[in-house]
Amino acid sequence: MSKLYINLEVNLKDNEYFIETNLKESKVDDILFEFYRSTLDEDPDKSKSNEQDKYNIKIGLDLETDTFTMASDTGNRVLSYEFVREAIKNWKLKPNIESKVNKANLSEQYPQAN
Repeated sequence: MSKLYINLEVNLKDNEYFIETNLKESKVDDILFEFYRSTLDEDPDKSKSNEQDKYNIKIGLDLETDTFTMASDTGNRVLSYEFVREAIKNWKLKPNIESKVNKANLSEQYPQAN
């Protein structure tokens, strides 16, 4: 595997940071930190940021070239970087819809006694 990814979903309304990734959970904070650190020397982005309650940031890491890529819907790179910084140590794995459905089906099949 030469490409790693972290998809970060930021929910400002509930102050939550959800992640989908192909990394081991134990490595997510390290990669987020290294990505953030790699952005510190960049020039400021004067673009107007998009105002919304939820944002999506996709971070890629190519292990062959040791380079990061990023795509986001924030409208401003610096805002994206700040969300990444805030997500370090504060993220949760994005709930898997399939597991929610399975749990709901089990609850219907085996209701708990009151």
